[in-house]
Amino acid sequence: IRGRSPSRGLGDVYKRQPLLGILPEPGALPIAMWALTLLPVLAGALGGYLAARRLAALSPWRLKAGAAVTSAVCAAGLLTVLAGLSSGSLGSGRLSSVGIPLGWFALAVTGELVVGALLAATVVHRVRVPRV
Repeated sequence: IRGRSPSRGLGDVYKRQPLLGILPEPGALPIAMWALTLLPVLAGALGGYLAARRLAALSPWRLKAGAAVTSAVCAAGLLTVLAGLSSGSLGSGRLSSVGIPLGWFALAVTGELVVGALLAATVVHRVRVPRV
């Protein structure tokens, strides 16, 4: 497929497959589609919040951040495995390999989840640690 870009829709070859007909038309994507990139950050923040909240209030930030990052990396690993299982073939020719590049996916989703988890762990630490 020529002209891959995160800001552009995919070509006409996908319109022949009924399930993939829901993909946007070629061209610039709506602004709302860009907002979807924040979902992994929000999911990481939720995981980081839940992980850091379970620790004692006086635990050091490093311990809370470690728990949050561990939860984010585990979630990213699970998502990467699921993405790999969802890849495959839809026939011959241009659709012989359907899916995403797993290395780039793993890197992107891990980064987004870790950013959200660290932000949440920092907020939990700042709110729960009493200031003297």
